[in-house]
Amino acid sequence: MLLYTQNGHFLGMGSQELSWLGYEDMEDFRTYHSDVADLFIQKPGYISKFDTFSWIDYARHSGTSNRRVLLHNKQGKCIELSLHVDEIFLKNPDDAMQCYFTVELKNDLPLEDTVCSSSLHVKTLCEEKASNETPLLPSEYSSIDQIKLDDIVFDSTMESYPEDAHEDLLQDPTLCASPEAPFNLHATAQILGLNATMLHVLLDEYYHELLTQSDAIAQWILEGTSQKALAEILKLKSLALQFRLYTLYHSFNALQRSLEEKNQAVTQHHLAEVQDAIKALPSIIEGKLL
Repeated sequence: MLLYTQNGHFLGMGSQELSWLGYEDMEDFRTYHSDVADLFIQKPGYISKFDTFSWIDYARHSGTSNRRVLLHNKQGKCIELSLHVDEIFLKNPDDAMQCYFTVELKNDLPLEDTVCSSSLHVKTLCEEKASNETPLLPSEYSSIDQIKLDDIVFDSTMESYPEDAHEDLLQDPTLCASPEAPFNLHATAQILGLNATMLHVLLDEYYHELLTQSDAIAQWILEGTSQKALAEILKLKSLALQFRLYTLYHSFNALQRSLEEKNQAVTQHHLAEVQDAIKALPSIIEGKLL
């Protein structure tokens, strides 16, 4: 259960929710976040932390019966939970009644969507023939847990390596990993379920937040306040990954590691890389550096 004041101020949560999100206790959670709603992933069909109105009010008054949220846990895994909001009234020592909101989260996905890793069952040939379940297309997956072993195609075609006798493996193009795709506004908008105009607006807001928060991060690093810097880096890094801004994501990732390892010289180097990646962002968004 999550507990909020009548004004929507987050007060705390139960041990079950802390466990789902991957945090040891409230102190551990508060190190990185001020509100569980900060972890909500914005995606059509799910409740998120809206800019113009309270997500709690929306959950209370929305006519939909299937109120769900997507969240990132501490390990970066996406989890889907159902959500229900109730009101409770508590009497203060001065006999004044105070209203609070309780938010109940449940991990109640249908059994067929959940795979238990501790009990693997190998289907017999008869069971395989009897199964008439239509396999999902890749575009229909809503969770990595829905992917089945039978859905994966293993290709061991030998023609992929035409020169087996060639010993210079560093020069073998078939062994080179493909680089991550450069940013593409329309492709990213389609992946996120947004139109290109809305994504452009979100990226513009993100860019201006980066300009402000990168200065704050640099100041916190200078002052030795690494926990504040790390909390902000984690948030901005997560957004960079969600927006498919891979260069910026890797720069933040390297900066995070150097801070955690307390390597001051390397930290300054990676901080400069982050600042350079932020400066290049407008041109990347407009497609001028593709």
